[in-house]
Amino acid sequence: MAIVSYDGIISARSSGQYEDPFYMKTESITPQAANVWHSFCNVGGSPSSLTITSAAGGITMNSTVAGALSLTTPATAVSHYLHSAGVCVSTHMGFGAMMLVDVIWAIKGIPLTGTTYDINSSAWVRSTDGINVQMAVVTDATAATASTIIINYTGHDGTTGKSTCLMTTASKIHAINPVGQPWATLQATHRGVKSIQSINVGTTIATKTVSIIAFKPLMVIPTVKDNIWIERDATLQIAGITPLEKGNDEKGPYLAWLGLSAGTGACATFTAQIRKVFG
Repeated sequence: MAIVSYDGIISARSSGQYEDPFYMKTESITPQAANVWHSFCNVGGSPSSLTITSAAGGITMNSTVAGALSLTTPATAVSHYLHSAGVCVSTHMGFGAMMLVDVIWAIKGIPLTGTTYDINSSAWVRSTDGINVQMAVVTDATAATASTIIINYTGHDGTTGKSTCLMTTASKIHAINPVGQPWATLQATHRGVKSIQSINVGTTIATKTVSIIAFKPLMVIPTVKDNIWIERDATLQIAGITPLEKGNDEKGPYLAWLGLSAGTGACATFTAQIRKVFG
């Protein structure tokens, strides 16, 4: 039965139909610069860093993939909802805001040594219409050479598109390209990404690789101050409980965090919690 009110949340929690898992990353991250988004998918802690493949097609992401936040696999007739999330960072001048996302698909270790790399992603199992699904190029290891990466993709409407991502000469590990954006710019008529076909690399960067993630944004939380817990309620503050989509593989979402840097202060720890109900 769908939960459509705060009374439904209270009822679900009183009936034991909830999960409040914690997420803690203990690998220190020094941001590339102010106003750069970073992926925490490959950062060590609990859960562990993401384990994915560089093989063509990438990997479908869900709650059972190594590195995922441990969540109950949804039953066929049960819906799951995010009703609040909280975050705490050791320095808000490292990361001034955090974004909770559902990572739908990912590929890691794409070499920047050739002109074209075929990807041909597998079909999405969640958000299959592609609407509001974004994509991001993440630096796997700090690069000292600038390069332009063009992503060839299919938009939500089934038409092809190209997105240009510039990697700067100071692109650090975990940084999302291009600088200042949480995801790549899509063509004007596209409301999201349905699949990714290939990338074209402008300047070769020997021994360097990138990852690409396709994801759906769920919630943004400002960090405000060092070592202060900030929690946001999806029902009271955002005017609507947030569904956690179940895939056609009958598995739950791969929840992860992106961080927006406010400066270059090293962030030694990042702690978060999500509260969800089901029914």
